[in-house]
Amino acid sequence: MKVTLNLASLPSRRERYALSWAIPLAILGAVALGFIIRFGIGDIREYRRIQKDIAQLQEQNQKLALQEADLRRNAELPEYQAVVGEAQYVNSLIEDKKTSVADLVTKIGKLIPEDVRLSNMSMKNAKGAQVSFSVTGKDEEALEKFLTALEDSPDFQDVSVSNEGFQGQGESENAVSISCTARYVGSLVP
Repeated sequence: MKVTLNLASLPSRRERYALSWAIPLAILGAVALGFIIRFGIGDIREYRRIQKDIAQLQEQNQKLALQEADLRRNAELPEYQAVVGEAQYVNSLIEDKKTSVADLVTKIGKLIPEDVRLSNMSMKNAKGAQVSFSVTGKDEEALEKFLTALEDSPDFQDVSVSNEGFQGQGESENAVSISCTARYVGSLVP
């Protein structure tokens, strides 16, 4: 009598379906690996392109540095010293300009009443912008309005009257003229 013994254990549920899950998982892994390789190659290409652009910019920067050095050497030559001096002078004038004349005239125009006219204006740049006015008014009251407006303006400080006189000729016999100075503190141009 022959007895056969099966000593093998029963396959578990996981073991029974392992082969059926192995194939889809292998396909899914292969697709994921394909995406990783594709994006990795794209990143490598992008890195190489950026590296090439950087190399070109560095080369261009070196060329410009050489051109600048040549220009500096040429500027030091005696025949170009006059041009360099004039350029420095013009640049210093531009840097010294701190007030906008158009803004100044606009602000003064808003302060002048109807009965007053501006006959002369000059500006000096000592201790800020020192502005001198010569104005002529119909009467003293009109000039007083102008001086009050000038003193109340936030753009002007240290208003002082330096000269006052009467005009006995022309359109109005009672016309009064004054000369005054004020320090312009408004609207500095950067």
